[in-house]
Amino acid sequence: MLLSAHANYRHERRQPSCDAYEHVRTLDDTSLFVDDGKEPYTSSSSSSSSATQAHSKAAQPYPDRLQIEGRAPLHGEVEGGAEGYEQKRTTGTTHKPGGVGGGEWSKTQVVKHCQTHCPHLYALLSPPCSVEQKKEAFCELVCSTNTRQRQYVRAYFSATHGIDLVHYAEKHFHGVFKRLIVYALSTPLERHLYLLTIAVKKMKNIDSILPLLCVMDGAYLTRVLAMHNAKPLEKSLQSQILKLTAHNSMLRAFLTSVLSGSRASGNSGGGGNVRHAAVMDDVLFLTRILRQKQWSETDEAQFVDIFSRRSFRYLKRMAIEFQILNETSLLEEIRKGLSFAQDIGYAIYCILLYIGDAHEFYRKLLMKGIVDGGHKHILFWRIIIDRMDFDLQAILSSYGLYDGGKSDAELYNISHTIKVKLYDKDLHASKLLSKICNL
Repeated sequence: MLLSAHANYRHERRQPSCDAYEHVRTLDDTSLFVDDGKEPYTSSSSSSSSATQAHSKAAQPYPDRLQIEGRAPLHGEVEGGAEGYEQKRTTGTTHKPGGVGGGEWSKTQVVKHCQTHCPHLYALLSPPCSVEQKKEAFCELVCSTNTRQRQYVRAYFSATHGIDLVHYAEKHFHGVFKRLIVYALSTPLERHLYLLTIAVKKMKNIDSILPLLCVMDGAYLTRVLAMHNAKPLEKSLQSQILKLTAHNSMLRAFLTSVLSGSRASGNSGGGGNVRHAAVMDDVLFLTRILRQKQWSETDEAQFVDIFSRRSFRYLKRMAIEFQILNETSLLEEIRKGLSFAQDIGYAIYCILLYIGDAHEFYRKLLMKGIVDGGHKHILFWRIIIDRMDFDLQAILSSYGLYDGGKSDAELYNISHTIKVKLYDKDLHASKLLSKICNL
């Protein structure tokens, strides 16, 4: 049976540690791998000929190490107040297969892991190999490694055997299962680019884009956009996103600022320590305009500037000071003044929920993904793949998934989506998600 031999190991590896909310940047893996020069994977419209061509590329040397760089904060790392909001760069805090620690894998460690936990991967090297064997191989890999480790396995197979596992999956699989596997094997940068591309080309819905853009800092977002815009004959991703905001001038101004890469990565709007005087100026401004029914153009511009340019640490400190001064949360006051249902209200909601309780932010995105679905249910399963190395089990436990269910409706929705909706459309995708979620 698919994945049956690896359920126990997967369950042990996925248990979140007490330090599960490490401070990292977008997509929440413990480190971001510098892209290797390959274009990110394409959607289902990718031709098999391009995949075949990529598959036949000459093997590249196995790197001595995969380069790592920091990212903007993006999950529960903001918990503990402003003093605990520390940026950290980790090198492999998740459990390593076979007791392997640290942030890098040697060839020997990769081979040992694949032989122990992913034996079916070697069947890819000696055709004929059945479709079942191919799917088993990739499911073993996804369930026994985290995002970081998969990059080493990819590098090893490319260097040693001339097989790009991402292009191999694109060529031999289809449907939701293909997208799941390719997404899980991809780097954070590739994942974000794929999500934004699908959102503008397939879903054409700005609300599916805001939870991504609103929690990226300027430097990282600039890299994502540059990777897309480097493709020949492609319209810029900025123009395609802004086209979806023609109905709302304030949201358009907000996203124009965000897409320009203006959000600071440091402690304040311009770097350095968070200045109390600057924070209080913004707190007093927000206190005043949130009590007004009509905003001037100047007020709107300043409001947009605060939430599109200030760093996440700065905004966290500002939200704390606002609550101290007004004895109510900034999130609640903005909810009264702006609808959270859509547009600028939803954008600000994403930012404030993220910096206040990012665990709850992803929890709500998971449930929203069940309702909205998106192209091939991507809004649902992308949260599962993105969070599986971090707090997925904690998120599912918060729904009571492992103890009978705190909410029958929520429990039914998660199980029903995986075991019924996806099962009817893609059996192997349903089985893979069931194993990841320990259902």
